Amino acid sequence: MRFTQEMPKKLRQNQRLNTQIILEYKENVLQVQRGQFLESSGGRFAYKVNNGLAEKTAITTGARSLSHVEILNGLTLGDQIIISGTDTFNAANQVLLSD
Repeated sequence: MRFTQEMPKKLRQNQRLNTQIILEYKENVLQVQRGQFLESSGGRFAYKVNNGLAEKTAITTGARSLSHVEILNGLTLGDQIIISGTDTFNAANQVLLSD
């Protein structure tokens, strides 16, 4: 790391610094919380919840971070999905949800 202007006065040698490196910035991105559903379906499907049913829906994912994943196709703003593991659904097209 190099400073383009004056070096900060309280900076010491071997001092630790937490940083965040932003490689890309996107506006108006549909993203969901990252979860086990990505590994269960390889990121190709999500179970969209509607009126007590979870319906298998094809999705296309984009950029991924530690906490979120970008959704390029298959979902719209306001859709609710199951982000936990879906292996127990046995790839069913619909799953009835109960409380």
